[in-house]
Amino acid sequence: MENILRIDRICSALVGLGWIIPSLPVAADEWRLIKPTNSGVPGESVMSARFAPDGKLWVSARWPFFREGGIGIYDFDTETWETHANWDSPIPSEYVNDVEFAADGSVWMASGAITGPGGLVHKAGDEWTIYDRTNSPLLHNIVAAIDLDADGHVWVLNHGTQEVRSAVFEFDGESWRKFEAPTEIPFEAPWDGLAGMLVASDGHVFVTNTVLPGMAEFDGERWTLHGSDVTRFSGMMEDAEGNLWTAGGVGGGNLFYKFDRTTGEFTSYGSHNTPLANTTPTTLSRDRDGRVYLGNWFGQVVRSPDFGESWSLFTNQGIRITSIAQQGDGDFWVVTPGAVRHLDSNGTWLEAFNTYNTGIPDNFVDRLHRAPNGNMMVGSLGAGFSEYDGARWSNLGSHNPNDPWPVLADGVDTVFVDDTNSVWLGTNGVARYADGFLELWDWRNTPAFGVMGVKSLGQDGNGEIWGGTEYSGLYHFDGFEWEFVDLGATSGADRNIQKILRDSAGNMWVAAESALHRYDGARWQTWDWVSHPMLFDQRGIQSMAIGPDDIIWLGMGDGLIRFDGTTFSLFTQANSPLPAKNVRSIAFRESDGRMALSVHTFQAVTPFPHGLVLIDGPIEDSKNWTIHTFQDSPMRHYQLGDVAFDGDGNLWLVTVSEGVAILLNDVLPGDLNCDGSVSVGDINPFVLALTDPVGYADAFPDCDPLGGDCTGDGQLTVGDINCFVALVAGD
Repeated sequence: MENILRIDRICSALVGLGWIIPSLPVAADEWRLIKPTNSGVPGESVMSARFAPDGKLWVSARWPFFREGGIGIYDFDTETWETHANWDSPIPSEYVNDVEFAADGSVWMASGAITGPGGLVHKAGDEWTIYDRTNSPLLHNIVAAIDLDADGHVWVLNHGTQEVRSAVFEFDGESWRKFEAPTEIPFEAPWDGLAGMLVASDGHVFVTNTVLPGMAEFDGERWTLHGSDVTRFSGMMEDAEGNLWTAGGVGGGNLFYKFDRTTGEFTSYGSHNTPLANTTPTTLSRDRDGRVYLGNWFGQVVRSPDFGESWSLFTNQGIRITSIAQQGDGDFWVVTPGAVRHLDSNGTWLEAFNTYNTGIPDNFVDRLHRAPNGNMMVGSLGAGFSEYDGARWSNLGSHNPNDPWPVLADGVDTVFVDDTNSVWLGTNGVARYADGFLELWDWRNTPAFGVMGVKSLGQDGNGEIWGGTEYSGLYHFDGFEWEFVDLGATSGADRNIQKILRDSAGNMWVAAESALHRYDGARWQTWDWVSHPMLFDQRGIQSMAIGPDDIIWLGMGDGLIRFDGTTFSLFTQANSPLPAKNVRSIAFRESDGRMALSVHTFQAVTPFPHGLVLIDGPIEDSKNWTIHTFQDSPMRHYQLGDVAFDGDGNLWLVTVSEGVAILLNDVLPGDLNCDGSVSVGDINPFVLALTDPVGYADAFPDCDPLGGDCTGDGQLTVGDINCFVALVAGD
């Protein structure tokens, strides 16, 4: 406290000097992009699951439509995902075909498919190395499978369905050794395509062919062909006794086979001697107790405790099983085309992870809303809604079998969290989610709603909910039933409710497309296009926000309107730096009053005019404007949607079909030494920034002196002294 009083005296002595410190150049803005492929299971098409030695679950998946995919890593202790997608990490391809964990803690990955990027990927901590045709003898960039031997050498199956040649490589970290058919591997020409590869526990390498029957074994010196009179084989797995299990898929008899390496005999397994109703093989696995698992196209998995002597049905998931992995506690995770499913040790379904319930739910995000606790709520166009607490995503939608979801559509037009932390969803009706229960009001039980979507929700001072529909007007819910609120609408635009908000005095503000309404709890007041032609001339209200001092801001089809309760002030491209006409969304940051606008104008030529606008200080001064565009920032699209600030002051921006772009808040009010906190250590830097801005820039080159602007006027002045002292004191 003594230090705080000292700076208070020092700063008080500066008040009479009238110092105004201009903003100094700061480091470039930092962005984060969130899409399904980099926030959880990285795609709707799940390929495989593996457990790392540290117990984390590695899931490979891809989103075919967007040509994106990669690896998602789930930490069971923190319940968080670490993701590496092909568009935001060194992984070169959306296809991650195989993963192996080395004894030194590093990870090897096989990537690539058809044509394009791919290769052998090595991740050692934060260091990545990609081996492809540019820096290795690989025949092409498709690595279909990998395995590790006891010496840590990587064995690489370099095969792709569209490539003419296939080969197996041994890589010791420095040098490569290549094996091809028919020159080394004993498969007859011209059938040199290789289908599967395995390094057995004794170091022998086994390879199968895409066309010819049999499997080739390499003992370190020579290759030997086995089972050339049996069938064509694909994937392989070794059991605890050293037997090899393989699958003969389409063209290979649709059976599983066990190869007894001691006797050289092959034994077939299918519906004739196991509980599998249909054999079409899809996966093989074993658990730590030595039991063998066989999975088929129809979701059945059978288990043998005695290497094929007896079998029992382990689980039936009703959909193709492509991968099986055992967790440390004995539970299992099985991969189906759209999810990785958690089963207990007896095969009973417990939960499932998919791209919708582990990260941002969809590339097509519609609405953003910050909950009272600071969490971000995200409504998607096709995957329900999700909540993000800064580290974890939770989701509600029809794609999660255990979720209550009576809603007829998966799209969510708006999300709102009330004072009791109940979540309200606007869809083709209104849904309330609380305590694990979802209640729905739509045209089936509330005919007044019709079939129009509910696009805005709000709460009044009495805790009652208001809902605004698309062209069906305004509704009020008293806790028991919904009733229509007659606002005297005479046109569809009057009934198209864009936004519902409550100001600090408890007044409810309702923005229709062609009118602005205020309700003080007793009576309504309306400003419409008849009395205020500006509301019509500017192509209607598109969005609304309440800024500092309860100023109303209206995003118009052509410009931005400020309303102080008496006067409407218009800002357009003619009198401001607005980069486009249509103001789609408006948000304010509570900590400093920063204003954000998302703006774009449709036109035939793309990218059409657009911009994310940030305004720090009086709007009339163009120097307070910062504009980010598709061309000069990481945002991945020029068609912009909702904006909202989260609890940490980061700005979330919806970009159509490209998830969310987040502009990170790099200024913590009061943090003048940039250590991430506000303390007495910021006192001297504050005095320096206030008295010697050039000296401050030299001493703290990566810091922004506006961290001391706690009044939010866009300048560091003596007017910030008192609130800075309060921040340091923790008041």
